[in-house]
Amino acid sequence: MVILKQFIPAPESLLLKATFFLLNGIVFADFLIDSKPLLHIIIAGSFLLLSLIAYCIKKISLNLAIFAFLLGYLSYSVHFYRLDSFVIPQKLTTTVQVTDITQAGNYNWPYRITGRALTDNPFSFFIFTKRNPLFNAGDTITCKDLAIKKSNNKAFRSYLYKQAIIGTAFKFQCIPETITTKFSINGWLDFHKERIFNGLKKKMSFKAFAFFSSLFMGDKSRVKRTIEKYKIPFQTWGISHHLARSGLHLVLFILAWHFLISLLPFHFTLKTLCMTLLCCVYYLLTPPSISFIRAFLLFLFYKFCNLFDLQVNAVHLICLVCCLVLLCNPFQLFFLDFQLSFFLTFCLAWISYLDRKKRISNSF
Repeated sequence: MVILKQFIPAPESLLLKATFFLLNGIVFADFLIDSKPLLHIIIAGSFLLLSLIAYCIKKISLNLAIFAFLLGYLSYSVHFYRLDSFVIPQKLTTTVQVTDITQAGNYNWPYRITGRALTDNPFSFFIFTKRNPLFNAGDTITCKDLAIKKSNNKAFRSYLYKQAIIGTAFKFQCIPETITTKFSINGWLDFHKERIFNGLKKKMSFKAFAFFSSLFMGDKSRVKRTIEKYKIPFQTWGISHHLARSGLHLVLFILAWHFLISLLPFHFTLKTLCMTLLCCVYYLLTPPSISFIRAFLLFLFYKFCNLFDLQVNAVHLICLVCCLVLLCNPFQLFFLDFQLSFFLTFCLAWISYLDRKKRISNSF
């Protein structure tokens, strides 16, 4: 804890530099991704040698920069080659574990099934259908003659890789040979998502529910036609982005519950744990976006600092969340939602830090 207390307060810390070089490592890997694998091995070995030299001469900043750059480079390369080099059989008959069923918002293929083929080398894929499937998320089904193909569209293939998806299949209606229903966390969450969604739909007016579903439930696909009718006024004012859920909506959720919980005569630790639990439930029962994930992780780290009496620094926390997200999924860096979400949040946090630093210096 003493080390954390010394490390957190300063934004000009090693973590800020590590984030910068991690981003550069991912961009560099994407630039060279079409090169031969031998070139990647040579580059990785060169950076490992440089890191060893920096360690020997005790240059901590240089060693950290090389390590972060190499980590970003390897993270992207491993994720890309793991997905891109996978060979899908042309006609596949296999057992599939259904992980998610959503309405895709596509009028031609409105339902999207996310499945994981339980073969010798398991992989995930999408099945787009025109009819609502007869099974639920969490079920295990047996599908015959699945024609799963990789997309030739580079942009769509990048999107699929971001979702850890190998390829897609299209069926008018997905009717499996067998359906095995077992208890699973995904199935249980999917059931309660539907129950909450349908319950709120019955208690609200059509228009109110469309905006509530888009803004606070994060599910815009099922109310897409209604939302599109009201897009023109938002486009005129340049605020169309407000129709999608962002971190701001999580902040509003937190403020509302924080006010209610603050009225209870409980200890601060218990209030913090209750608030964290509520946000976790909200996160699990709604489809997350990158901005929502960013706000959720920032909230968790902020509450962690509060519980252990650590000084909070927004710039430091944003860098930490950015690194975690990119290490888990480096493809996020090349999509606009990630870039806008993290860049704007970082700029606001940095401006706030500079303003606070200026006020402190003026007070002496």
